[in-house]
Amino acid sequence: MALTCVGPVLLAGLIAGVLAGLVQSLFQIHDQIAGFVPRVVVMVMTLMLLLPWMSGRLTDFGREYFSRPMLLPGSQVHLPQEGEYPAWPGN
Repeated sequence: MALTCVGPVLLAGLIAGVLAGLVQSLFQIHDQIAGFVPRVVVMVMTLMLLLPWMSGRLTDFGREYFSRPMLLPGSQVHLPQEGEYPAWPGN
């Protein structure tokens, strides 16, 4: 899930870094900040563009993950019916 969400941002940073490196080598610019700033700007813009999609994916994942009961080997799970409170172990 983490790679799915941050993959597009990292890919955009990679592409921007390669393009900035090509431009630097083409014009013989040896300043490190000239390659860093375009990478950061592209990654922040990509993050702002994809943030609603990423938060939706993470929210759906969290809902699905926490809505499932934890099953341990050898445990018996009592799933409550509608209107019934869950039984505590030991009652």
